[in-house]
Amino acid sequence: MDRVSRSSRSSLTQRITPEQDQTALRAPAATGFCLWIVSTCVKILLFPAYRSTDFLVHRHWKALTRTLPLEEWYFDDRHVDTVHTLDYPPGFALWESAWANLYQGFVDWLLPSMGMFDDGDSCLQLLADERIQQDPDVISSTCVAYLRSTVVASDLLLWIGAYAVASACGSAQSRPFWTVFLLITLHPGLLWLDHVHFQYNGMLLGWLLLSVGCLMHGNQCNTGKGLAFHAWHLAAAVSFAVLLAMKHLYLTLSLWYFAYLLRRYCFVKDKFSWFRLTSLGLVTFTTLLAPFLPFLWSAYTSTSMTMTAQLHQIISRLFPFSRWVGTRLLGRQSLGHLCHVPKSRSSRRNYNSHPDTFTRFFALDLGFNTRFRVRLEGGKVTMQLLAATLFKLLYLGFFLAGLPRPRKGHYDYSFAADVM
Repeated sequence: MDRVSRSSRSSLTQRITPEQDQTALRAPAATGFCLWIVSTCVKILLFPAYRSTDFLVHRHWKALTRTLPLEEWYFDDRHVDTVHTLDYPPGFALWESAWANLYQGFVDWLLPSMGMFDDGDSCLQLLADERIQQDPDVISSTCVAYLRSTVVASDLLLWIGAYAVASACGSAQSRPFWTVFLLITLHPGLLWLDHVHFQYNGMLLGWLLLSVGCLMHGNQCNTGKGLAFHAWHLAAAVSFAVLLAMKHLYLTLSLWYFAYLLRRYCFVKDKFSWFRLTSLGLVTFTTLLAPFLPFLWSAYTSTSMTMTAQLHQIISRLFPFSRWVGTRLLGRQSLGHLCHVPKSRSSRRNYNSHPDTFTRFFALDLGFNTRFRVRLEGGKVTMQLLAATLFKLLYLGFFLAGLPRPRKGHYDYSFAADVM
């Protein structure tokens, strides 16, 4: 069936004239544009919907990036009483700053052109949590509309990443392309999380999909050499590095990327290439370092801040080890938490029981004494990163040992057509 389907597709391709081919190329673009218009309208209709505390988190982050100098962004608790402190990497902080700087143009130009006017000037001001709780109306409808609009605009990266993956599965006229593309871009879970609950998961997922799409296109290079082969794999590394600079919890995927790129890209005819490894490490390190440079330079030029203090504060925000108290694990060591969980006791128990159990199991299997007790502070705890990293460390050796050699031919992702 596979041979028949491929031969039929090739015969159909041979019958297409140049004029028909140009028409066929225009149709997918028009279809995609119509889908984008429809999905955007649905997202705009969700502007008045329920929003979680994550809305207040991102509003505060935009406010501090607009109000405070660069070297004070990760010291925002000095200036306002809030629990929504900035705890994402510098790349995401700069992303928030870009949207915050566009807010004034939104108020001064876009709203009057639509016959609307700003009904409050406190949207991107530093506000204490107590004030927002006492007066929820301090967050105006204009502020809600703007922040919702930033999520809608950020979804463009999701569509780019979806196209990168879908285009590796087939041509724009094929069923595999549209199946993959529609399942990603019209996913109801992303619609709920980003445009109701309020997050930027679509944008982050877009960077991840863009990286995966580059790897898939790199696999389709026939010889494992040439400019296209190098460009696709280096672009995948850069895209994943940008993702890490935006959200550090994706570090749990870094070992898989390292193992894959090491075997697929750094070996040439079963011989290791130090040049490829160096070039791969150089582009990755440069991409990761770039968002930190403005903060380090701002601290260097400041009279009240040192580069060491700035870097230490950023790392302590990203990996807040001091938030764990009363922990005994592999000796008396404190472990950090890297995510926020629901406040209810039942949901917190379900959310964290599995990582704790798995971490205990694997640590016992390795011969460590894992009897420990944990007292939660402020309803916040996580063992996710620790457990996930432990999983990947255990599997990495097996993965590298059993990884097949790179094929000389290209990988064909059009198998989805035969399945459907």
